[in-house]
Amino acid sequence: MKKYILVIVIFFLCPVLLAETSLLPTAAGKTDDIVINDFEADKWDQWKTTGPAFGTGPRLEGLNGTKMPLRGYFGTKCANSYAVMNTPEKAVGTLTSPDFVIERKYINLLIGGNNNKEHCIVELFVDGKSVRDATGRQNFQLEWATWDVSEFKGRTGVIKIQDKTEVEGGRWDFMVVDQITQSNEQFGEIAPFDQELYKETYRPQIHWTSKTGWINDVNGTVYSAGKWHLMNQHVRFGEGMNASWSHAISDDLTTWKQLDHSIDTRKYGTAWSGTCIEDFNNSAGYQVGDTRAIIAFATQFEKGVGVVKIFYSTDGGLNWNPEKKAVVDNIVGNNRDPKVFWYAPEKKWVMVLYLDGDDYEFLNSGDLKNWTRVHTWDNSELNECPDMFELPVDGNPDDTRWVFIAHRHYYVGTFDGEVFTPTEPRGTYDFGHNFSAAQIFSQAPNGRAVQMGWVAGGRYPRMPFNQQNSFPVELSLRTTPDGIKLFRMPVKEIEKLHKKEYSFNNVSLKPGDNPLSKIKAGLLEIDAEIEIGDAKTIGFTIKGQNISYDVAGKRMASMGKDAVMAPMNGNKSKLHILVDTNSIEVFANDGEVSMTSCIIRGWWDHNRVKENPYPRRQFLKDDVAVFATGGTAKITSMKIWELKSIWSDLGDR
Repeated sequence: MKKYILVIVIFFLCPVLLAETSLLPTAAGKTDDIVINDFEADKWDQWKTTGPAFGTGPRLEGLNGTKMPLRGYFGTKCANSYAVMNTPEKAVGTLTSPDFVIERKYINLLIGGNNNKEHCIVELFVDGKSVRDATGRQNFQLEWATWDVSEFKGRTGVIKIQDKTEVEGGRWDFMVVDQITQSNEQFGEIAPFDQELYKETYRPQIHWTSKTGWINDVNGTVYSAGKWHLMNQHVRFGEGMNASWSHAISDDLTTWKQLDHSIDTRKYGTAWSGTCIEDFNNSAGYQVGDTRAIIAFATQFEKGVGVVKIFYSTDGGLNWNPEKKAVVDNIVGNNRDPKVFWYAPEKKWVMVLYLDGDDYEFLNSGDLKNWTRVHTWDNSELNECPDMFELPVDGNPDDTRWVFIAHRHYYVGTFDGEVFTPTEPRGTYDFGHNFSAAQIFSQAPNGRAVQMGWVAGGRYPRMPFNQQNSFPVELSLRTTPDGIKLFRMPVKEIEKLHKKEYSFNNVSLKPGDNPLSKIKAGLLEIDAEIEIGDAKTIGFTIKGQNISYDVAGKRMASMGKDAVMAPMNGNKSKLHILVDTNSIEVFANDGEVSMTSCIIRGWWDHNRVKENPYPRRQFLKDDVAVFATGGTAKITSMKIWELKSIWSDLGDR
């Protein structure tokens, strides 16, 4: 994974909330709110300080004036313990409020910075006892945190902001606080770490998330010995930019069991993106007994440049061992993201490696340890995290093409074991707000191409986890009037999550009609075929979000993103939609167009609020509607299933 991308990703772990939320009309909010401190004064006034951490007064910059990329604060200042990276400055100290009477149900505060309580913490003390605390979410974004203090009403409280960091120049070892307010209104999430695991307010219920911490790029997806293995870049909160590979397994692509990390930064150092294969013919010689080895190819850095390292498991992925030496030394810059696959015609392994700039390197190997460079492909229309595989066209095993994927774009073409040659223009396989870094599961049974990606840039305010995976989809190549295209549809295994079913057939749909008014938008799968008739637009409104087809413009749209799409059979449109707690995935016309978007979005949209007003907690809507405008359409067939949570039977997961 690209180094500067990883830095940016973690800078914006929990960015700006983009949604229809009420904004604070003033710094305090309602007239009966009590502002404990808005940190707009030049000095600390009655607040007491110890140590150098918070300086002589509120500020936006570091101790030596270093500019900070803060967002979400009010006014012009805040309480800030930021020092300077790579300097000997130890920004240790406390900032303590004077006594105050607790007079409202809640205390709300904007908070950013480190999320490790042992380093940085804000605490509420009542009668000398710590009764509430909060941390940042390891970012420069200030978010609302809320303490329910109703049980302490009428008693005296003290707030202490502490930076206890002894690390010199740590990027994330700081605390930023603003706008501490007593209110009878809840501005943010309450004690997310105290919520029941997997039932937290914004926890996805049909999409994979890690128990805690941040995930991003999908890594090492492989099918081996009847198990689907899913790995991600994973950063434990409080560990800066040190990425491990998380590891989860599944029997059915819907429910997952989280294992220990496959590549743990605490043991082996930071490991960036890569891939896994099952060594079915024991090419590398690691196999023990009848259990085939699983081999991970990961990006690591030696002397500041990218190399490819091997980690292997001989017990089905439970334990991993490293090869000491890199199997591919540095070619150029931060080359990274190796993709490895078997090329059957010549009985050899192939690696695709992303180089700096626009280049990809193809390498060949017979033993997975010694690699030979065979071709450099220059393509300025693609980017990092390559994936590559072969698929039949229209299901014909005698007519196949190779697919080369990077980010959310792809090429269809031919491959001779060394050179990939595109035969179709570049395509886009996901047009939504939030999608990136996808991989198929290597060596899936029956030639299936099952893909999962990173739903990049969603927000999960005050949650113990951050980011999610897309729901698994099956890829296929189909012939269209515009050439051979990649189609994506949810895997058939989703049927295992079906609960109550609603069915509609041959239902006239006039402007203002909504036959779905009694259905609530919890967890849903919608499969609809609509005859357009003389309607100008058709579509759905789900959780306040619009998914629609513009007939005249021939454009499919979801939550503000759109793509060109012709109707099927002249006058029909198919919409397949997955609805989760915080995301909507749309697959239109049998997956010709797919769109993955989070309902609460952040940095991926590049709309970053630097100053107030900052939106408060968003309460997700539960509305569902199907509509037609400008004329009458007909629902020829539609089934809607309520879905059960993938966490409903945790067992030993």
